[in-house]
Amino acid sequence: MFGSEEHFILSVGFAFSGGLLLSVQDSAIAEEVEPVTQPDTCLGSDSTSNILSSDSAHALFVRATYLVCHRLISSWKTDLNVSLAALELLAGLARIHIRETDALECKRAVKWLCDYIVYQCSRPPPAHSKDLHSTIVAAFQCAAVWLVAHPYLLEDKECLTTVLEVVELGISGSKSQRKPGEPIRMKDEKELKPASMRVRDAAEALLTIILEQVGYFPSPCGAESLWSLLDEVALLRHCNSWPGGDHLSREMAVDRFRYFVVENSTVLALLEEPLGNDQDPQPTVTVLIRGPFGRHAWTMQLRHLPRHKSGTKYHAPNPGRPVPMADVGVSHDVKHRYFPENVDRIPQCKVDRSIPSMESLLMDPNVAAEHAHLSQLVEQQTALETAAGQQRCKETDGPFPECTPPPACHEFQTARLFLSHFGFLSLDAASGNVGSRLTALNTSLDGFCHDLEVLDNMSSRTCDTVHVFYVRAGQKTAEEILSNVQSESTVSPHFLEFLQSLGWSVNVFQHPGWTGHISTSWKVTQPTSEQARAPSN
Repeated sequence: MFGSEEHFILSVGFAFSGGLLLSVQDSAIAEEVEPVTQPDTCLGSDSTSNILSSDSAHALFVRATYLVCHRLISSWKTDLNVSLAALELLAGLARIHIRETDALECKRAVKWLCDYIVYQCSRPPPAHSKDLHSTIVAAFQCAAVWLVAHPYLLEDKECLTTVLEVVELGISGSKSQRKPGEPIRMKDEKELKPASMRVRDAAEALLTIILEQVGYFPSPCGAESLWSLLDEVALLRHCNSWPGGDHLSREMAVDRFRYFVVENSTVLALLEEPLGNDQDPQPTVTVLIRGPFGRHAWTMQLRHLPRHKSGTKYHAPNPGRPVPMADVGVSHDVKHRYFPENVDRIPQCKVDRSIPSMESLLMDPNVAAEHAHLSQLVEQQTALETAAGQQRCKETDGPFPECTPPPACHEFQTARLFLSHFGFLSLDAASGNVGSRLTALNTSLDGFCHDLEVLDNMSSRTCDTVHVFYVRAGQKTAEEILSNVQSESTVSPHFLEFLQSLGWSVNVFQHPGWTGHISTSWKVTQPTSEQARAPSN
């Protein structure tokens, strides 16, 4: 009987969460379809009260988020089934588009999600189970949904710190700083002990989403492609050194790049030439990164100043120093003494006579000859230094020339700068003391370009192709079935309506996503005249 009551309570809770989500969605859609315009005579307080009224989508969103989050970290945190339903409801609320989104409420929701993860991970070992870890994984996924739907949350320093601390907790099992004021523990000082491998994978997935998707989704290519469509050929066409023309093969483009493998998982293609849209004479390197999450293109510059100060000169042409005076004054010939004058008036003792004088040493003919030779060398060196100083003064404009900076260097090894700044090159690795994480690839090997093309044709997500045919009654041959799609008049309007409900038509020669064939997918090609006249898919 108890099990039936518990099942009934859970069913009611799930129905309540689903109804609450539908209520907020309906209110948001209704406000978008039928926007309520306020008269110009309304005061600011009246507008605020209308936004926060009980029947507005904004008010429902705020109150629903507060209610679910507050219950999640208080009374629902021990009930794993209810927690899963609450996390699903929060993920649905995050995806709802509301015109007046409360940033503070969204930040508070992410903070409560992080607190929920911290509480569940800190429970004693007997309480850890598969169901508990499932709720932690669901909480990480819910946090990822909130950050993707509201990317401005990561611009807040406090929110970013909270999220990264929870990611660190999920990956390593502990935080670097448990409480405020405690010393920070480095990564090598902590024991790698996550709650479970599923929890660690969920935390790593959240970190990947933060670094690659938050604020970048959908990409400029649309939701069809999650990575960049630029390859070696496209980048080389935009370089200043490319003379132009369409006769650019993949082999010619690959020869301009330098390829490296980082930690046996990521391929780096480095181009040490600035692109055509770059007007600054800064050392520039363009990087094509091929990793488990697709292909991405980045252009980096070594700048001594930020971009908003790049127009200023590094060294002022006239710093405003005073003009040097050529008159150095009267030079007094003063004979410097090694000891004070009163030393000569002090009577000597036997200890002072223990060191023989120079005159007594010159009584020896051999010592006198060496002394004369040394004096001659000193006089010659003095004469040479005096002549060199006078010649230097004649060559310069004055005794105090103006200090000018050396000319700017325009020859850079940008690939070496990039690899060394990111820690891939070091003196220890070059000397063989430690293992290098970087491996250079030989682009002259046969099949290198083909292997790159095969790697680019491997999608980071699953793509399926479905063929839909219209078959009239009595048609049996392939020619009859295929001839139905030659014109819209040969098929039923309901069939066309059915196709439109599945998605939208695209031009395969301009579609950046999956087109049904590897040779035309994930790239933008120029169709021929015959292909341009062909119908779209």
